[in-house]
Amino acid sequence: MYLNKIHPNMSNNYYPKEKKIIAQDIPNLTSIIETDNKLKNIYSSDIFILKVDDIEYKLESQIIKSKRDIVYLTDESKITLYIKEGVLEDCDYPASNSLYMMLLTGDTLQYGDEQRVKQEHIMTHQIFTNTIKKEKSDKKGYYCVDLTKILSLYYDKISTQNPNNLFFTTTELRDYHYTKHKNNAYYHIQAINLPFQNIELFYIDCKEDLK
Repeated sequence: MYLNKIHPNMSNNYYPKEKKIIAQDIPNLTSIIETDNKLKNIYSSDIFILKVDDIEYKLESQIIKSKRDIVYLTDESKITLYIKEGVLEDCDYPASNSLYMMLLTGDTLQYGDEQRVKQEHIMTHQIFTNTIKKEKSDKKGYYCVDLTKILSLYYDKISTQNPNNLFFTTTELRDYHYTKHKNNAYYHIQAINLPFQNIELFYIDCKEDLK
């Protein structure tokens, strides 16, 4: 205030200059991922492979993939998830880490203070590392989990009109994603939707069709 009153011509030299953010200076999501090994696992396309009725799908992050895969499940479908060895162990306490699976219906719901309209969560299911490692796998370099019975519990809860969404990650990677979200605004704004590897699905009730 003193400088502004006594030497108004000089005062402008001491005010902080407005710094403009140029779009080219903002790192894009790909460059943020490339400099962070944990994020590379969150977005990797070879960590999770889903096999449905003998057809394999390499799962990719929904926010960077270039195409959508939609699978059609029936009561006869066999569903197997392969998890790359080393991913669950990539943390300080592997025994506390787990496969983290989320099922969202294709129908939407308004959530939270933001009042964002999002797919409604149906279930979250975790299987811990040591449990997974006890299962025999038929794919070299990957652990194996049979998801057939788990998913069948929710067939009557998912949408019949809109594609439902099945996500996979680990507890460790999920926690890291949200920590990065909190600490890096550039990452937050570009990964505001769930970034984890996913596949979309419908359930077809063949018994109903036979009536």
